[in-house]
Amino acid sequence: MEGVTPNSPRTPSPLETIKRIDFDVDYFNRMSRRIQDGFKDDIDRVVFVESIMKTVKGKELDLSGFKHPSTCIQWVIENSTNLVVIKSLALAFYPKGLDTEILSNQHTSRVIQLLLEASLKILSNEYTFGGHRPETPTRHGKWTEQFICAFSQFVIINMDTILSDGNGTHVMVTVIEALGGVRIGRHWSRKTIGFALKSSIITELEKDNVIKEIPPSFTRLMIKIAKKLIIRRPDRDLKEIILGRGTALIQNLLFILMVRLPEVCEITVKRLVYIIFSSEENKFAITTNSASAYLVEAIMLVCSQRRLTQLWHRYLKGKLMEMWKDDIANFVVQRLIDAVQDIDLFKYICDEVFPELGNVFAYNRAGIGVCLAKACLRFKSMQEPFVNALITAFNCEARQIHLVPAMLFGELKHRRSLWLHGSLMLQYIFRFEDPCRVSRSLISLEPHRLVEICSDKSGSHVIDCFLKSDNVPEKFKAQFKEKMRSCSINSVTDEDKEEDSYNNRKTKGNRVHKQRPRTGRRAPLPYERRDRSPITHKGRDIIFHRRCNTADRDGYQASYSARRTTIYRIGEKRSLSRSPSIPRLLSRLLPMQKEFQFELEPITRRFSAHFQQLI
Repeated sequence: MEGVTPNSPRTPSPLETIKRIDFDVDYFNRMSRRIQDGFKDDIDRVVFVESIMKTVKGKELDLSGFKHPSTCIQWVIENSTNLVVIKSLALAFYPKGLDTEILSNQHTSRVIQLLLEASLKILSNEYTFGGHRPETPTRHGKWTEQFICAFSQFVIINMDTILSDGNGTHVMVTVIEALGGVRIGRHWSRKTIGFALKSSIITELEKDNVIKEIPPSFTRLMIKIAKKLIIRRPDRDLKEIILGRGTALIQNLLFILMVRLPEVCEITVKRLVYIIFSSEENKFAITTNSASAYLVEAIMLVCSQRRLTQLWHRYLKGKLMEMWKDDIANFVVQRLIDAVQDIDLFKYICDEVFPELGNVFAYNRAGIGVCLAKACLRFKSMQEPFVNALITAFNCEARQIHLVPAMLFGELKHRRSLWLHGSLMLQYIFRFEDPCRVSRSLISLEPHRLVEICSDKSGSHVIDCFLKSDNVPEKFKAQFKEKMRSCSINSVTDEDKEEDSYNNRKTKGNRVHKQRPRTGRRAPLPYERRDRSPITHKGRDIIFHRRCNTADRDGYQASYSARRTTIYRIGEKRSLSRSPSIPRLLSRLLPMQKEFQFELEPITRRFSAHFQQLI
């Protein structure tokens, strides 16, 4: 018909890129099920590997495109200790003459990634951790280095085609990790690069080094990849990569360049900063995108302090408010605070954030407050201004003793647990040089409030930091001890009294009648033995039952409720509340004074060590 445009050629699916061949489908299905069922011994494994290798010989590349054959090949690569087998598979997937469309198949791309990982493991045995090759290298070192270099050259030549596919991008990430000599599959995430890091980013990255000093050929190829992927790429194409699938790829490249080639990393960061912050449109699109924001966070962590200061004065100064109000861009502000090592730059940031700290918490951006508290450990001169900013943010200027309850409990009367971010900030504050004001606020709480903090999974860490801190005066610790001795440990809760009264009605003499367990299932308590078998402690058996009570020969009774566990002596009102945080708390309280140990005996000494093991 006239006027009708003929249909364009259909794009082939990834499965159509694999050559159609005939193979025994039932055989590979059986082998896949056998992998799931497991093997009897090492001999059974060796026979399985020999059978798979004999079946796929000469057809490794074609069979890798199908699910069950690929599963069998992947298992052989991951579990075989015979390096000859790994070498034969690597030669079958050698990139010379390989079609780029092969990488679009998820099964084949996974096999190639495992071969690169296996080659790096073999190569790591060729290099000592002293940074030089041994005098007599093994015969497998040469081909593994050549295999990684060949795939790197293949990726450089066909980079644009590979970047357009998700599976191909994963292969590129694996190639970069292999060239960098780091543990493949590290998968740095916002959690691992955020405020949870206990050390600097460089120290954290160096832990993943498989080879201390990479071969010179790897260094040259990494520079080529950085140039073609970022440094010499046109602005428009680089922006599309940042907003697309290339975010994880660039992020991994930056981390590896930071450890291996700092000079190249600095040039790469300069190029990325120009693209991201060259215009307000680019800045908004990239920093508010859930994928590309990871890259901006990585740039904050890997760039030098000189570059970070330039970034602040040129692009970020006066713009933090609009960034922390965004659900995604506020993480960029957190990484900026984590990365600062210069006191002047940190003061600039604090001058902009401290007056708005109340609004920061109101917008539920408390992670920024945690990052500020951690940064104040590095900059001691800013510790007092940070506490003052917290007092203003929580409206505690008139009565500063209300600061800790405001940070932990807030204004919500029905809060089921303590505020996590408030507890994290307090843990850092108790490590400040002068935490007296915050310590006084904690001690001012009522005893039942202190018990509530001790029994909470996040609040217990606050008490732990308070007791361990060398900067908290001993008089505050002594006051805390007195309050805990008078209420939290030696008093019976209303629930315990009610349960004790009910159990006494069921008890005749020394005999304790077991109650019938409640129907229905519940989650086991932290200290409950699932097999319900007797637990022997120093010759005394205490049998734990769900909603059941039993007594041992000495008259001790173990009583479990769905909410909390208590251990007490029959006929006495003295009890020891057992929540997941109490054993850690007792380990701090017991050594403080001898009379406090006397108040807790004999129950504490008898059961605390045992329950710590169960936890």
